[in-house]
Amino acid sequence: MTLGANNNPAGTTLTISTGTGGHYAVSSSSKGIVGSSDVTLVITGLTANTGYGFQAGTNDSTAGSSTQTTIISASTTTLTAAPTVTSFQVFTTSISVTLGANGNPVGTTLTISTGTSGHYAVSNSSKGIVGSSDVTFVITGLTANTGYGLQAGTNDSSTNASTQTTIISAST
Repeated sequence: MTLGANNNPAGTTLTISTGTGGHYAVSSSSKGIVGSSDVTLVITGLTANTGYGFQAGTNDSTAGSSTQTTIISASTTTLTAAPTVTSFQVFTTSISVTLGANGNPVGTTLTISTGTSGHYAVSNSSKGIVGSSDVTFVITGLTANTGYGLQAGTNDSSTNASTQTTIISAST
């Protein structure tokens, strides 16, 4: 999140946090000092495909605590992480691929397809939901002795569009 000084002098501490109600003493927060330009603050260690609320404020230079009400309140969902390929098998007219969640929470949609460049709206695709273990997909109806490019991806929970792709090199 990039914050402007909003007329605060150089040296003023700005804070962003995933806390709510003016509570900034949480593990997911970041502080920065106003200088000659905008301050960019980063919160790391968030979970993929998870909604977060954010707030920003200023800190008193002597007490180190927030003296102003929250100036920004926003929320967003983090992007998904690309899935991992844990198993791959080629048969005469089908392919079986098992994907791992790679840190995405339960409920994240995974997609596998013979499409390319992030295009999953093809006849040979399959979707599944991350549960307590890896997800196995089978694409059937393939032609024997034909090369196929495969992609696996995760879908953002808010737009249901692919946000991350893993290329799988294989042929049958």
